Amino acid sequence: MADVKRVYEGMFLADAATTDWDRLTAELQTIMDRSEAEILSLRKWDDRRLQYEIGKCRRGLYILAYFRMAPSKVASMERDVQLNDTLVRALILGADGVSEEQMTAETPAMMLERQEREGSHRRAERAAVAVAADTNNEDADIEEDEVLDEGNDESPSFME
Repeated sequence: MADVKRVYEGMFLADAATTDWDRLTAELQTIMDRSEAEILSLRKWDDRRLQYEIGKCRRGLYILAYFRMAPSKVASMERDVQLNDTLVRALILGADGVSEEQMTAETPAMMLERQEREGSHRRAERAAVAVAADTNNEDADIEEDEVLDEGNDESPSFME
């Protein structure tokens, strides 16, 4: 009898200093394929300084994955992670009660990217407003100078 597939949550840790995202996702895909896992969601969780050094790894790139596979394959997936040079650690937990909405919720890395995008848009808007304000101020200064030039050529009494 074939194992009934269950939903799992995997948190994978890679060395942030030496890993690029494409290589990392390819490695995870290979591990998932070997364990006959169906990936439901695979996203960058966060990039953080580690509390303690693991090997020579000081910063870690955390990857959150939700996948469906047979329970008998969990041990082989954990072994594949341990043998992998790209991945430093993994934690695999059952996630049968996790909803699809929770699986696709915004991660800290996604929030940071969104905030940076919004921040750059806001900075651009503020710069445009500042340029417009400077242009308006220059126009006002020119108009004021024209009014002064049109007026009396005598200097005001306080300047004497």
